[in-house]
Amino acid sequence: MVGSLECIEGLKVTFQTFHTLHTFKTFKNQHTFSYLEMKLTKEIILQTQDYETPCLVVDLNIIKQNYLQMKECFSDVDIFYAIKANSDTNIIKTLMSLGSKFETSSINEVKLLLTLGVKPENIVNSAPYRKEEYLKRMYKMGIRMFVYDTEIELEKFKRSGPEAELFLRVDVDNTGSDWPLSKKFGVEPEDAVELIKKADEMGIKVLGTTFHVGSQCLNLENWNKALTQMKNIHDECKQNGINLEMINLGGGIPIKHLKEIPNVKETAEKIKSFVNEKFSPIPKTIIEPGRGLVGNAGIMIAEVISKRDYKGQTWIYLDIGVFHGMMETIEGFDYEILTENDITDPSNSNIEKETYVIAGPSCDGVDVMFKDGKKMSKVEVGDRVFIRNAAAYTICYASLFNGYKIPKTYYVKNGNNFLFSPNCLVETIYRL
Repeated sequence: MVGSLECIEGLKVTFQTFHTLHTFKTFKNQHTFSYLEMKLTKEIILQTQDYETPCLVVDLNIIKQNYLQMKECFSDVDIFYAIKANSDTNIIKTLMSLGSKFETSSINEVKLLLTLGVKPENIVNSAPYRKEEYLKRMYKMGIRMFVYDTEIELEKFKRSGPEAELFLRVDVDNTGSDWPLSKKFGVEPEDAVELIKKADEMGIKVLGTTFHVGSQCLNLENWNKALTQMKNIHDECKQNGINLEMINLGGGIPIKHLKEIPNVKETAEKIKSFVNEKFSPIPKTIIEPGRGLVGNAGIMIAEVISKRDYKGQTWIYLDIGVFHGMMETIEGFDYEILTENDITDPSNSNIEKETYVIAGPSCDGVDVMFKDGKKMSKVEVGDRVFIRNAAAYTICYASLFNGYKIPKTYYVKNGNNFLFSPNCLVETIYRL
């Protein structure tokens, strides 16, 4: 049945085996702030040993807790989950049940959400560019919140979405973010007011400004710089008789990989303090997290399929690669990679380490994930490796290149079952 979940018999685990809880300071209302992450355990290794690799194992409970904590930290901010991070229907349904709204980048993502019962007013289409035909169709579907950053896009809205409500995307500093998103998107700050005035002249409503500090943003000063620029734009618009009501903070909330990160509470407090000191009255604010909601809830499991020594380096080849879920590695995005030995000897005192160039299975020279070498526990052909915090921007990037399958996703749900998610509904909707 399309969109259904198939229970894998005989696989019983407890929620406690799948995550580690790190408790930080308490809130004023006495709720504790916790950083959840999916830890590799003996139970995961044992109960997935017969699963075909590559595959992704995800804990929906962690996603739920991520959302609830983010909602508490950003108490007056509407959360729009960026479904491009992972558009599996089980994640979307989990977040729907908690009251999340959703950010989209394409008409197919919009169709998926509407099919699942998300109301059009709870969807924003944040890609600054789209085919006019797709704009026309999304507009007919009831979508009204969009993003633009050029006059050409305004002309499309005038013709095909005259009552749309827009955010102007502004290019801001992405220094210190692991995955920068500047240059390709956004008007330069000094040109922003003219584009807002142009929309006003055309009778098109601009709700406010939006920006993105870069995915996996580790530099909180980016928010300060960006919000200062938004403040200046809003003030100048007001002087021109245009009242901007909202700020869309975009994404950028990080998860823990190998670097230290500012936690959600710290990030939220900084952002709220920046907004409060710069704006009066405080504009309505929304945020569009993707990785920050789902990334730390999954482990990708892969197998070593070959190994060789070449020009003084040792190469290992996995059955997952750049084209099958590990696309971000080609821009230097790093992951923690563990083996079964790391669990049997957690102190690492007796584990032999080697440095590997790690490549994928395809017949393409681009398919090398860690070109500069990665030090990890020694592995041989047939061993499994476990890539942590891999639930975001992995499956959504995967393709059928060279005939390899897209990795299956298995979920821990309600604390006691592995569930297989075939993603049938997503594939069906995307092909409409």
